[in-house]
Amino acid sequence: MRVFSILGAGAVGLGAIALTALASGAGGVDAGTVWKALTAFDDKSYEHFIVRHQRLPQIGIGAAVGAALAVSGAVLQALMRNPLASPS
Repeated sequence: MRVFSILGAGAVGLGAIALTALASGAGGVDAGTVWKALTAFDDKSYEHFIVRHQRLPQIGIGAAVGAALAVSGAVLQALMRNPLASPS
């Protein structure tokens, strides 16, 4: 049960960080515009284009790379039988 609560808190934290990253950048976009860009995309809006076609793919690629690095680290620790990584 504790593992699920930790994973849930991590997922909520990742979502909050992703929404913050969508709204921040060189050209600041407010939270309402980010929400509209995600739910009701307007192809004539420059801010919607920035959110959907530049910031959102960067966040997805960053999350995928982070997950790949986490998995590769766990695999290397298991293969090398690293005593520092053992729970005991």
